[in-house]
Amino acid sequence: MNSALQCLSNVPPLTAYFLGQYEDHINRDNPLG
Repeated sequence: MNSALQCLSNVPPLTAYFLGQYEDHINRDNPLG
């Protein structure tokens, strides 16, 4: 798993997404939580 995370962390768009841009995709209006 460590090697997979290292590969993904070297892809700049994915790194930027997981460091903060994912918050734009959270559905805060979902009644299930």
